[in-house]
Amino acid sequence: MRKILSREVREKKDKRNKTILGVILVIIMVFSTIGYAFYSSDKEGEGGLEVITYRSIDFIPTEYGKYRFQIGENTYETYYHPEQTSNITGILTKTLEMYKNKPLYFGVDSREEINQQGSQEIVYNIGRFLERQGFSCLTEDCEEDYALKSCVDSNIIIFKQSNLTRITEDIRCVYIEYKEGEVERASDALLFRLLGLQ
Repeated sequence: MRKILSREVREKKDKRNKTILGVILVIIMVFSTIGYAFYSSDKEGEGGLEVITYRSIDFIPTEYGKYRFQIGENTYETYYHPEQTSNITGILTKTLEMYKNKPLYFGVDSREEINQQGSQEIVYNIGRFLERQGFSCLTEDCEEDYALKSCVDSNIIIFKQSNLTRITEDIRCVYIEYKEGEVERASDALLFRLLGLQ
């Protein structure tokens, strides 16, 4: 036999059951939203752009046209990802460790040789590891008022516009030759090599 409940008790019981059901539905919705956020963040960068995974490192597109990636505790941002720079030729034996806590110079002999785009791309990413960075003259005929530095005693990066894009080195100098419009791509290729990604 079923116990006869008063109207007041039934309403209280119905209200409690509806509250429990409502809480359960809210919990399901919250966890669904969190799960979707984690799932979609693995697949997309900012603005819904596809994340590129290269050697187990995610290159996440940003809304301002760069790729953000992390190696260890350090975050970097480049205009290109390694697959887009893999055809840039050159052998580089240098690593980021060789630049740590040492000055880095960008070698020029005239104002026209100063390459802001390339040097900024490099300094933005590895400047925190350097003792300091700046420009230097390469010869005594230098038109600028920078200190004269040589490949024998200083880490120097030299940008030269060319008919091909490649990276070479001579003692402590790294030469970045680039076709017109490819200075950022060449700078990113150097960064990927310094970080051991290429």
